[in-house]
Amino acid sequence: MSGKKASIVGEYEEFLKINSIINYKHGPKHPRRPDTVIARMIRGMLPYEDKPSGKTDLSRLRTYIGVPKEVKGLEKIQFEKAKIRHDTSRYTTMAEISRYIGGTNF
Repeated sequence: MSGKKASIVGEYEEFLKINSIINYKHGPKHPRRPDTVIARMIRGMLPYEDKPSGKTDLSRLRTYIGVPKEVKGLEKIQFEKAKIRHDTSRYTTMAEISRYIGGTNF
Protein backbone atom coordinates (compact mmCIF):
# COMPACT_ATOMS: atom_id res chain seq x y z
CA MET A 1 0.00 0.00 0.00
CA SER A 2 1.30 3.43 -0.81
CA GLY A 3 1.65 6.15 1.79
CA LYS A 4 3.32 6.69 5.13
CA LYS A 5 3.40 3.61 7.35
CA ALA A 6 2.19 5.53 10.42
CA SER A 7 -0.85 6.95 8.64
CA ILE A 8 -1.83 3.62 7.04
CA VAL A 9 -1.54 1.73 10.33
CA GLY A 10 -3.36 4.53 12.18
CA GLU A 11 -6.27 4.47 9.74
CA TYR A 12 -6.57 0.70 9.99
CA GLU A 13 -6.43 0.80 13.80
CA GLU A 14 -9.28 3.33 13.80
CA PHE A 15 -11.21 0.98 11.50
CA LEU A 16 -10.62 -1.89 13.94
CA LYS A 17 -12.13 0.10 16.82
CA ILE A 18 -15.57 -0.07 15.16
CA ASN A 19 -17.51 -2.80 16.95
CA SER A 20 -20.84 -3.61 18.54
CA ILE A 21 -21.91 -1.57 21.56
CA ILE A 22 -23.72 -4.52 23.15
CA ASN A 23 -21.26 -7.37 22.62
CA TYR A 24 -18.07 -7.47 20.57
CA LYS A 25 -18.85 -11.04 19.43
CA HIS A 26 -21.80 -9.77 17.39
CA GLY A 27 -19.54 -8.06 14.89
CA PRO A 28 -18.47 -6.60 12.64
CA LYS A 29 -15.54 -8.95 12.15
CA HIS A 30 -12.39 -7.27 10.81
CA PRO A 31 -9.71 -9.34 9.06
CA ARG A 32 -6.16 -9.15 10.41
CA ARG A 33 -4.22 -11.66 8.30
CA PRO A 34 -2.74 -10.22 5.07
CA ASP A 35 -4.48 -12.69 2.76
CA THR A 36 -7.92 -12.03 4.25
CA VAL A 37 -7.36 -8.25 4.25
CA ILE A 38 -6.53 -8.37 0.52
CA ALA A 39 -9.54 -10.59 -0.21
CA ARG A 40 -11.81 -8.15 1.63
CA MET A 41 -10.34 -5.21 -0.32
CA ILE A 42 -10.93 -6.99 -3.63
CA ARG A 43 -14.48 -7.84 -2.54
CA GLY A 44 -15.08 -4.11 -2.13
CA MET A 45 -14.02 -3.59 -5.76
CA LEU A 46 -16.42 -6.21 -7.14
CA PRO A 47 -20.20 -5.89 -7.65
CA TYR A 48 -20.57 -8.45 -4.85
CA GLU A 49 -24.08 -7.59 -3.66
CA ASP A 50 -25.53 -6.31 -6.94
CA LYS A 51 -24.72 -8.94 -9.54
CA PRO A 52 -24.36 -12.72 -9.52
CA SER A 53 -21.19 -12.33 -11.60
CA GLY A 54 -19.57 -10.53 -8.66
CA LYS A 55 -20.28 -13.45 -6.34
CA THR A 56 -18.92 -15.99 -8.81
CA ASP A 57 -15.82 -13.86 -9.34
CA LEU A 58 -15.26 -13.69 -5.59
CA SER A 59 -15.73 -17.44 -5.24
CA ARG A 60 -12.93 -17.97 -7.79
CA LEU A 61 -10.55 -15.60 -5.98
CA ARG A 62 -7.62 -17.22 -4.18
CA THR A 63 -5.27 -15.24 -1.95
CA TYR A 64 -2.08 -16.71 -0.54
CA ILE A 65 0.49 -15.81 2.06
CA GLY A 66 3.79 -16.06 0.22
CA VAL A 67 4.28 -17.85 -3.09
CA PRO A 68 2.07 -20.90 -3.80
CA LYS A 69 3.80 -24.24 -4.38
CA GLU A 70 2.32 -24.57 -7.88
CA VAL A 71 3.92 -21.30 -9.01
CA LYS A 72 7.22 -21.44 -7.11
CA GLY A 73 9.33 -22.84 -9.96
CA LEU A 74 7.92 -20.64 -12.73
CA GLU A 75 9.56 -17.54 -14.13
CA LYS A 76 8.50 -14.26 -12.50
CA ILE A 77 6.90 -11.58 -14.65
CA GLN A 78 7.66 -7.97 -13.73
CA PHE A 79 5.94 -4.97 -15.23
CA GLU A 80 8.30 -2.05 -15.80
CA LYS A 81 5.59 0.57 -15.27
CA ALA A 82 4.60 -0.94 -11.92
CA LYS A 83 8.09 -0.98 -10.40
CA ILE A 84 9.00 1.36 -7.56
CA ARG A 85 11.64 3.61 -9.05
CA HIS A 86 12.76 5.69 -6.08
CA ASP A 87 14.43 4.45 -2.93
CA THR A 88 12.49 7.02 -0.92
CA SER A 89 9.08 5.84 -2.11
CA ARG A 90 6.66 5.49 0.76
CA TYR A 91 4.97 2.13 0.74
CA THR A 92 4.12 -0.59 3.23
CA THR A 93 3.64 -4.30 2.68
CA MET A 94 0.53 -6.08 3.89
CA ALA A 95 2.69 -8.26 6.16
CA GLU A 96 4.00 -5.17 7.99
CA ILE A 97 0.50 -3.77 8.42
CA SER A 98 -0.73 -7.13 9.65
CA ARG A 99 2.04 -7.31 12.27
CA TYR A 100 1.04 -3.91 13.67
CA ILE A 101 -2.66 -4.79 13.92
CA GLY A 102 -2.13 -8.19 15.54
CA GLY A 103 -2.23 -10.60 12.60
CA THR A 104 -0.67 -14.06 12.76
CA ASN A 105 0.12 -17.00 10.44
CA PHE A 106 2.33 -15.25 7.88
